[in-house]
Amino acid sequence: MFRSLRFIITVIVAAVALGGLLLSASVVQAQRPVAYGLFFYSPSCPHCHEVMDNHWPGIQGEFGDQLRVLFVNVAIPEGSQLMLATTSALNINSNGVPMLVLGSDVMIGSLEIPARAPIVIRDGLANGGIRPPAVPGIDQIFEQAFGAPVPSSPAIVAEIDAVETLTVGDRLAADPIANTVAIAILIGMVASMGSVLMISLQSLNQQTSNLLLALRGRSGQRLLLVITLVGLALTVSLLAGSSSDLGVTALAGFEVLIFAVAAVTISRIPSASAAPRWLLPLIVIAGLAVAGYLAYVEVTVSEAVCGAVGDCNTVQQSPYARVLGIPVGVIGIVGYLAMLVTLGARRLIGPRTADAALFSMALFGTLFSAYLTFLEPFVIGASCAWCLTSSITMLLILWLVASRE
Repeated sequence: MFRSLRFIITVIVAAVALGGLLLSASVVQAQRPVAYGLFFYSPSCPHCHEVMDNHWPGIQGEFGDQLRVLFVNVAIPEGSQLMLATTSALNINSNGVPMLVLGSDVMIGSLEIPARAPIVIRDGLANGGIRPPAVPGIDQIFEQAFGAPVPSSPAIVAEIDAVETLTVGDRLAADPIANTVAIAILIGMVASMGSVLMISLQSLNQQTSNLLLALRGRSGQRLLLVITLVGLALTVSLLAGSSSDLGVTALAGFEVLIFAVAAVTISRIPSASAAPRWLLPLIVIAGLAVAGYLAYVEVTVSEAVCGAVGDCNTVQQSPYARVLGIPVGVIGIVGYLAMLVTLGARRLIGPRTADAALFSMALFGTLFSAYLTFLEPFVIGASCAWCLTSSITMLLILWLVASRE
């Protein structure tokens, strides 16, 4: 009997001890510091998938359940509202993705996030953890999301009520200088397309066009000079902001040289129709170089080296950097190469056919550029100096072709 009682007491003591150990472990686990964060992404953003697929599993694996990050899809209204609430609360002057917010630290892009996030997380955990970003209602969102065991790949979209959607004014204010330049270029492109279409209709009706005469004369020369000077200013801004990358500096310098040569040449001609034949292919080559750089950034999922004005990476990392899955830069390369081939085959296919083909390509290119330029200030909320340079280049090509006799 005593042996049975002793056995029962031993079992009870062991159970109490084991329970105490488990309770202590749970308390220690609960007291472990935690880093909270928000990761904003778009499903169509290749830079986002670069981080999420190739880098984030390793980061999450290193810190385990001490790292609690909500993945927020900005392509849906709830995710867009949460991003607006976050950027407004933390005074973040960007809405580019991917964006990782850890406490007050903000990382943007497929290079900065993998490079900085582990360091920020380690430092934060060593100092007692990282609080959720200071966004109204965010604590309740994290409690709701991580009240249960943390999933291995959390992809939770939070919903915030009473948050206004991003207005056009908000987007314009996010990058006011570059967006103002983009709007001015957009107005110029729309007016140009309207003018050349009017001239084309009058020519089809065999009417004498005063607008065409003005275009080919002194007024056209002044217009070409203004467009070229705008392009020169943009390329100078690219050169000023490219000191961190020797290759991009060389490319920006090449663009500055081309536009400077074009400006000097145009300033010396009496009329637009007197522009030398070599000027058009030179400008096309300038556009091809810009498109090549943008294609490189988009295809390799690299960060763009932006100019002194604008936010190139926000534009390049947006869903609008691709059309039907094709990078916009690649489309630009195809267009500019087609122009060069047409110029080279001018004698073979005939001047009239070549000029008609060039005019059609230039008009379509300007229309496509106008669409992309519209998206930058009014939809994306940021403007890219490289993209605006391409738009100006296409506009200059359009007027050079249209002013030919």
